[in-house]
Amino acid sequence: MIEQITARSVPDSEIIKILIEHEKENNAFIRHYEDVRFKITQINMTLSVLLVGASHFGNLDASKVLLAVFIMGLGVRGILVCAKYTERADRHAAISRAYRRALSDFVGDFGGASLEAVHRQAARKHASLHGISGMFVRVRARWFWVAIHASVVVLGIFVAST
Repeated sequence: MIEQITARSVPDSEIIKILIEHEKENNAFIRHYEDVRFKITQINMTLSVLLVGASHFGNLDASKVLLAVFIMGLGVRGILVCAKYTERADRHAAISRAYRRALSDFVGDFGGASLEAVHRQAARKHASLHGISGMFVRVRARWFWVAIHASVVVLGIFVAST
């Protein structure tokens, strides 16, 4: 006969391990999506540069427009892929934060602080950075990925107009 396990029958240390593992798993997904955005950007940039080079061989005036459209398509595709993977990363970040808050609530205060309070304090310290790093505190990395792909679209427009 299978017994049901209730929350009260699970030791506190196991609950803590479960919450930590779920937070770590969601953080791994966030890193994975950042890696995918990087790889897509790398592939799109390489292909677009190769196509720009190909557009300068011989008399390719008719083909140059097709190459330019393909380059612009790479840029648009890159923007869409980055937007989708950003949405997925945001989803896992929200889930990870929820597990961190649950862990903080479960563990409670230690030394006059909670896990959540320690996190908020560190985030505030990071937000107050000055200098070059401080200039980018409020700029989301997603906009850099989108800007790179938007530049590929612009590159395609330049190829079409030359």
